[in-house]
Amino acid sequence: MTTPTSTLLHVAGDLVLGPNSATAGASGNYGGTKLGTFQAFRLRIIPRTEPLTEEAYGGEVVDVLSLGADIEATAVLRSWDADALSEVFPNSAAPGGSGVVRQVYHPGSTLVEGQWMTDFASGILLAAFDPNHPSLYLPNAVPYHKEEIELSLSAYDDLHLEAARWLALRDGSDRSFRLASISDIVSTFSSVFV
Repeated sequence: MTTPTSTLLHVAGDLVLGPNSATAGASGNYGGTKLGTFQAFRLRIIPRTEPLTEEAYGGEVVDVLSLGADIEATAVLRSWDADALSEVFPNSAAPGGSGVVRQVYHPGSTLVEGQWMTDFASGILLAAFDPNHPSLYLPNAVPYHKEEIELSLSAYDDLHLEAARWLALRDGSDRSFRLASISDIVSTFSSVFV
């Protein structure tokens, strides 16, 4: 049996915030805000557990209690724009005019310490590939940075935003993400994609 060519190719995808259309459209934004194109996207499921020990066996682990899992979605964005910067860096300012680079600063007044991220920046995130590859739907994603963010500013390297990261929280149906073809995602979440 031969392997289909589509499974051998590395296909870039589009990262979209707040999609609401069943079709990608010319810009690939599914009615939402296209944050940029990515070549690399990683979904990490980080289980949380607590071992149960038994004193009668000298503190030996006899069982493990599942405490759920954290779901992290990470992308390396290429061809990103001001919308992507405002998601990854909430304390940023829009450019003063056409062609002016968006200002990024820290700390700022838009997002302050002690503020719930879900009040500020949660939303639907869609990592959409072509129809031959699975796409990823995060119904309640919030920007999340537990490591440093690298912003490549080099004359000898492609401009890219390293590790744009989101935490996938559960939505009203108790789901954190769905990995499926874009047509299955659109049909399952028809109330979102109209």
